Amino acid sequence: PKYLRVVGLWNVRGGITIDVIRESGALPANCRPLPLGKSDYRGGRE
Repeated sequence: PKYLRVVGLWNVRGGITIDVIRESGALPANCRPLPLGKSDYRGGRE
């Protein structure tokens, strides 16, 4: 199955950078499924 991998990285300038990566295959063991349809994702400050 295809899924989106969301990676949050702490930025030194103050803020969190969120990377969304498209993956395909099995879900990793440390993956936490999130419900789709939420539009309240906000990126980090530049």
